[in-house]
Amino acid sequence: FTHCHYDHIIGLPAFKPIYDRSVKVRLWSGHLAGRMTTQQIVDEFMRPPWFPVRLDVCKASLDYRDFVSGDVLRPREGVVIRTGSLTHPGGCIGYRVEWGGRVVAVITDTEHEPGKLDQAVLDLIEDADLVIYDCTYTEEEMERYRGNGHSTWQQGVKLCEAAGARELALVHHDPARTDDELDE
Repeated sequence: FTHCHYDHIIGLPAFKPIYDRSVKVRLWSGHLAGRMTTQQIVDEFMRPPWFPVRLDVCKASLDYRDFVSGDVLRPREGVVIRTGSLTHPGGCIGYRVEWGGRVVAVITDTEHEPGKLDQAVLDLIEDADLVIYDCTYTEEEMERYRGNGHSTWQQGVKLCEAAGARELALVHHDPARTDDELDE
């Protein structure tokens, strides 16, 4: 998990592999800083009244992994995941996934300071083939929403240019936007 706000974990109960006993699912999180474990978060979330059944209906082998920001994860041979803290209420983790000579960085839910490039983000996206970045707001809207823990597509472009990243994918747009507004 990047973090455990509902908009980021709401799909877990609908993830069909967790109900298949032949499947092993690893759930990782590093933003909790001793407040709760990954298993506690999932157990608290998958229970009434938020979900009609408890976690024990899941037949897959669930493997919970807790880590701290800055840890380097090796989930399987040849895959390296570097982690770093992002600026978001309650904490959030960014990921740099390295595999087969390619790099994808996942930078959701992060807020930038005006006029500054976040060094933690730059470290995660340096020379990445693809950066997946938070674009909830526009520069014009940013001051009104300062403190909400989100960024702009314009900041994503600046960061990618500074870090030598090749492609930028924009995610986490404001759900109130229309398709036409997103096309602009």
